[in-house]
Amino acid sequence: MKSSEYLTGEKGFAILMAMLSAFLLYSIPHETQWFNGMALTKQPRFWPSMCIIGLSLFAFAHGLSVWLKASALDEYDKVDVSAEIGEIKHWFRPIEFVVYFLTYVMAVPWLGYLLATLAYFLLMTLRMGYRKKSMLWISAATALLIVVLFKTLLQVKISSGAWYDLLPDSWATFMIINF
Repeated sequence: MKSSEYLTGEKGFAILMAMLSAFLLYSIPHETQWFNGMALTKQPRFWPSMCIIGLSLFAFAHGLSVWLKASALDEYDKVDVSAEIGEIKHWFRPIEFVVYFLTYVMAVPWLGYLLATLAYFLLMTLRMGYRKKSMLWISAATALLIVVLFKTLLQVKISSGAWYDLLPDSWATFMIINF
């Protein structure tokens, strides 16, 4: 295996990590607070700052190592650009699932926690390639169990669905409290 094959995608990843860490470093003063008279380790800004500084140092070290490896290659052993693009596309594939989850989060205020969770679980089960009715039933039962666990047993406050207002008062109250 050529040494150039190890660099496939590493440049893009190093650049993305450097951009992410720079953005997080820039936004830490806007996202957290510093209180006078409070111990250093109890400051709301301290531990997130330490994590972001660590991320930035490791992103810089990784970027430097990738740059040094790439510069060590001679002109006949350069990285194939199409392989780089293919590797970057491969790294972006999980963003599809982030979009699905964000859609689910946006659907909760409209559909309610119960219906949005049921729909999300069933659609994700289908998306992952499961087509048997037994898997769909297991998915629906898991979604229902999670809703009951969070809303009823743990009493987590999650916004109710807009359609709950269309129900009769007693049903609407029951659905808002339990589902």
